[in-house]
Amino acid sequence: VSPDPPPVDRAQHRPAPPAAPSHILTVSATENTWLKVVTDQGIPAEYNLKAGEHLKLEARSTFNLLIGNAGGIKLNLNNKPVNVPGKRGEVVNLHLP
Repeated sequence: VSPDPPPVDRAQHRPAPPAAPSHILTVSATENTWLKVVTDQGIPAEYNLKAGEHLKLEARSTFNLLIGNAGGIKLNLNNKPVNVPGKRGEVVNLHLP
């Protein structure tokens, strides 16, 4: 007869909770534009935003943005405005933060 196995401490076997995002990016379109976003070097996502539309994105480390109309977009990173280089109709690549 083998002895009973020692009790297992279940707290050691719980998966770690997902990490909270470190950065929140708010995108506001003032004109129609398209946007390609890569968060944390993941899979790219594309958006077609119309004037007046908003988008909220979260990342743990970085955003890589390809903006189709630099003059038609407003960005806020962690509730602080981000200067978008470029003019209306210009395509701009932007890395944040």
